[in-house]
Amino acid sequence: MVFPERLFEFYKYAIFAVFAVVIAQSFPESIAVFIPLNNLLTYAGIENVLASILVYSFIITSWIGYFLSISKNPHSESKLGTLRFALDLFTLYQFYYLIKLSSKIEYHGEIFSWVLPAIFMTFLVWDIVKYFELRHEPKRDKDDRRNRTLITILFLAALIIQSLIFNFVIPKLPPLLYDGNNVWNIIFILSSMIIVTLYRWRKRTTFRMKRRNLKK
Repeated sequence: MVFPERLFEFYKYAIFAVFAVVIAQSFPESIAVFIPLNNLLTYAGIENVLASILVYSFIITSWIGYFLSISKNPHSESKLGTLRFALDLFTLYQFYYLIKLSSKIEYHGEIFSWVLPAIFMTFLVWDIVKYFELRHEPKRDKDDRRNRTLITILFLAALIIQSLIFNFVIPKLPPLLYDGNNVWNIIFILSSMIIVTLYRWRKRTTFRMKRRNLKK
């Protein structure tokens, strides 16, 4: 293995390594969700599986999105580049915490109550830091970065609205029961899946549009 010679190369490989550690350390929690398989025959088992699918799909697609972003615009060797690296590490801690929450049904409410909004808030700060870090880019690239930041703001707003509904509206409503179980958590897990999937799709679409424009 060749040790990185530049600081931005170290940042990239360090984040990839921590990403891998986060995923590996989460295996005991995920195994407990899926094994034994008769867990899937219970309401709690189904909710745990859906929460795990939400969390793992979100983290894996974030890893892919990070790779695309960092390949195009690696960290600069500056204070803002170092700050962006620190935000990367903080985001990975949030991902690890998210995995821990997903494996216990009693903690699922925290996922859409505040953890997902907090992660998207970190994404927004990351986008802003990146914008100023690369402020000397051509105007077309700066405009694209503004659009991507706006996308993050819109989906952060959606998650905040969802959090407010979960915390202040749902408690005032009667329980939504199925076979004696309150299914509000599953509804919010599914709505969170829709939000994060649309977010990743919109970011990916913007990235592809930018690549096509650069080829013209």
